[in-house]
Amino acid sequence: MIALVISEVQQKPVPEAYMGYALYDSDSVLYEQGKVVLSKEARNKHEELIQKLAIKKDGYIETYLVNETIENVWFDQFQIMSTGPLIVQETHGACPDERSDIGNPWGVDLSGLGYQYGEDRA
Repeated sequence: MIALVISEVQQKPVPEAYMGYALYDSDSVLYEQGKVVLSKEARNKHEELIQKLAIKKDGYIETYLVNETIENVWFDQFQIMSTGPLIVQETHGACPDERSDIGNPWGVDLSGLGYQYGEDRA
């Protein structure tokens, strides 16, 4: 009897469940969509679904969690995390005379490309 139950659990299909998203531009026009489906590893286990996106347009995101089976599926700890954009800036105006601040009002050498990501600057 126990072997029959174990065999039945092992052969049980993975629920058709997924995490999906849709990206809309500032005019509410859909321009990208996708989903992350539960894998066979999720059978009788916990599986973490992660989707990383680089959003290049102004607009909004719609997210959804779907279970297309009659079997119970739990989506725990659903989160949407956002990070600020990487800022790249080209600056000119290093001091022509190293002894004065005439060429640059802040007194800092600003030649080349610099970037800022959060509090990190280079």
